[in-house]
Order: sequence, then structure tokens, then C-alpha cells
Amino acid sequence: QKAAQPRAPVFNMREPQPRVKSDHLPASELPRIRVLTDDVLSAPPVPAAPPRDLSAGFARRLAALHGALNNPHAVAARWLRRQFAGAAPKPCPLSPHRIPGLRSALPGHEKDTLRSLTDMAFSFFAADTS
Repeated sequence: QKAAQPRAPVFNMREPQPRVKSDHLPASELPRIRVLTDDVLSAPPVPAAPPRDLSAGFARRLAALHGALNNPHAVAARWLRRQFAGAAPKPCPLSPHRIPGLRSALPGHEKDTLRSLTDMAFSFFAADTS
């Protein structure tokens, strides 16, 4: 049997910018020491990470860029599909039972004002037959 061909790399339109490394650690990443023992005071050194081979990732990104430059219409169509793939905004119908901003802590005259404004909005939209 033939081995499956690897998928062609796709150009990433929203590539994140590299972050600047800082020496500051957030509190959630600080080491927690509960008891001071000899093991804690003389911890073994952390082994150095082997150097990463960046050539394979760079070659894939370069191939993706080459493919995008050779076929810009496909990249533009994919970008448009992603732009319009999001969910439609939820409708916000007017409801006489749910008045925006109405709280039980409002004074009586402010509640009456909100209710009269809501009633005027309903009467305006009720008269519109288009």
C-alpha cells in the first residue's frame, strides 16, 4: 500500500506575532514550597532543552506562502468564507415584559418613565405596516 501523501500546507492569514519573553512569572506559575528540606535546598539542575530544528517548520511556512502567492483567488475565497462563517447576531425583539434598564431598585417615577417610553416604542412599531 502507498503511504498517504502529507496534506499541503495552508497559508495562515492570522499569524500571531512572537511574544517578548520576560523574566516575570505570574503567581500561578511560581514554585510552591511547603516544607524546607535538604531536597528543596539542593535541587538538581534542570537539564538544558535540546536545540529545536526550525528548518522543517520554516520550510512548511515557505511552501504555504508559495502556494498562496500562486493561487491568490483561493486564499481570498477562503478568507471570505471565514469572515462570513460566524454566527448571525441574535435578534433582540421588543418585549413589553422585559424593559431594558428596569430594576426593582428604581424609584417609582423612573419606572413610570421607562414604561411610557417602552409603550411609545411599541406604538411606533405597531403603526409601521411596511
